[in-house]
Amino acid sequence: MVTLATYQLLGEAEYWWGNTSLMMEAAYEEFT
Repeated sequence: MVTLATYQLLGEAEYWWGNTSLMMEAAYEEFT
C-alpha cells in the first residue's frame, strides 16, 4: 500500500516535472 502510494507520487512528480520543463523550454525559446 505504502509502496504503491509512493510510486504513484513519484510518477506524478516526474510527469509534472516533464511537463514543466517542456513549458519552460518553449517559453525560453520564445524569449530568445
